[in-house]
Amino acid sequence: MNRTRINYLRQHCGRNGMDGVVWILGSAPGAFTLLGALSHKTVLMKAARDDTNHDEAFINFPELIDLHKVLQAPVTTVDLDGWNAEMHAARVLKAEHAKLLTETTLEMWRQQGRDAFSFFLLGESVSNNLSGFCIFLALNVNILAYIGACFFMCCLLLHTSLILCKKLYPEGATFDHLLSCIGVFYQDSCSFLGVEMLLRVLWLLTLNTAFLNFPPELIIAWETQTNPFGIPPVSKWNPLPATVKLICCFCIIVLVMFGVLDYLDVRDKARKSKDSKAGEKKTLPAPASPEDRYQDPKFHLVGCVCVFGLMTLLMFIYVKVVLKPLEMDPKRMGLWLGSLLVQVKITLEGTLSPEEQRGLQRLFGRQSHRPIPSVPLEGESHVPIEGVHERYQPLWDVMQNWYRWACCMVTPFNPKMWHLLMYAHKRNPNGEQLRIQNEDGHPAEGQWPWWEIISRFAMSYISNGLYKAIIVYTLPLWLSRGGLADFVLNAFATVYIVELDDVTDSDRETWKLMTESDKGEAEAFSERAVGA
Repeated sequence: MNRTRINYLRQHCGRNGMDGVVWILGSAPGAFTLLGALSHKTVLMKAARDDTNHDEAFINFPELIDLHKVLQAPVTTVDLDGWNAEMHAARVLKAEHAKLLTETTLEMWRQQGRDAFSFFLLGESVSNNLSGFCIFLALNVNILAYIGACFFMCCLLLHTSLILCKKLYPEGATFDHLLSCIGVFYQDSCSFLGVEMLLRVLWLLTLNTAFLNFPPELIIAWETQTNPFGIPPVSKWNPLPATVKLICCFCIIVLVMFGVLDYLDVRDKARKSKDSKAGEKKTLPAPASPEDRYQDPKFHLVGCVCVFGLMTLLMFIYVKVVLKPLEMDPKRMGLWLGSLLVQVKITLEGTLSPEEQRGLQRLFGRQSHRPIPSVPLEGESHVPIEGVHERYQPLWDVMQNWYRWACCMVTPFNPKMWHLLMYAHKRNPNGEQLRIQNEDGHPAEGQWPWWEIISRFAMSYISNGLYKAIIVYTLPLWLSRGGLADFVLNAFATVYIVELDDVTDSDRETWKLMTESDKGEAEAFSERAVGA
């Protein structure tokens, strides 16, 4: 419509208290929410990025916001890349547009909150206060994540300092000075477990917020070449589909790094005895138990392929759904926070073992009770290097286990079982293949070739490492979709996917290398079975 027609309608409809443009577009409210066929943006998204002077236009930006309010059209609609009008305004550093959209969004959220909490047992003031508190909590949950980010940066600096002290001052006195400030945790093992669980929750909350907020901020800072702190604030950043792709790429890198290093380490241990010379001590594998189906000698390779194919199919569907844009609001932020509990449930494995707790107790108990001698004792110049390494070995092990847990690489990491399987593949000096048996004395049915061991190893790390890491990191974006019933169903479905190939406690058996005496007993058992 041209200028004359619009002015005519505004003049005539304005007498009845109704703007002409409202009357025109009131019959087509989808024009405000549907994405354009070519630009894939709504009218409000395009106006938020527009550089023209809206004060001289037919409809300026505040009037466009009022138009959305009259038509009750949402102002937080997202495009195919996950950006809404607020984020588009912040993307071009239009602070006034972003501020106006933020105020309008909060006003609509408060109205929705009052309607949601308007129970007959609660008064109007109580409902308003409760909805306001929930909205405030949803908007300011990032503060906890920023505190967690600062804390883990300090932990990283502490670890770096320990590494430098280990290389520069191997006598160990500097270690004692550096760790004496945290010796309060030596008192009992419950303190270590409590601190570990608290750190896990804080780490997951920090990662969730980082994946939600940092990608759009970094994109804006890169495009505008500005300071991230100079970006106009918005009510809530939406998760971008590009974030999910970034998470998948990061998980693939972590899988390759841990998988290759673990395979080479276990293979070298298995070949050490084979290549050892006469008189050298052989490192025989210790008894071990499988953690997943791929490590279980009783589970056939065909079954492993079927389970792995099912998990791969489910993961493709899962990632396809998570890649869809998501519009965040207080309700979805509540579900986003609730997903933290599901993440903790999925990643409960890998807690401190009793040996590690006792090692930390001895280490930190020494820091708190024994004074550090400034002068070496008579007859010795310094503490032996081997003693220092043994004394601080529990601390290094806990740090390595923490990094592995943070990357979701705990379940496939079973060096004892993989060492036993790879060692059993070699032949003894008589040319016969070694075999393994369970705790009941029954030997394994067949001997795995190298290609099957490598295939099982790869499937174990992909399903329990890569797939699990993708699910854990993207779980808040998955559970935020839908309502409360969808949250319950999706939470149970996600746990099922993660635990699909795990070995239960009732099916877990301990396997060991079969000796000559065990071999004779197994042959006699087979003969009696055949005779019967």
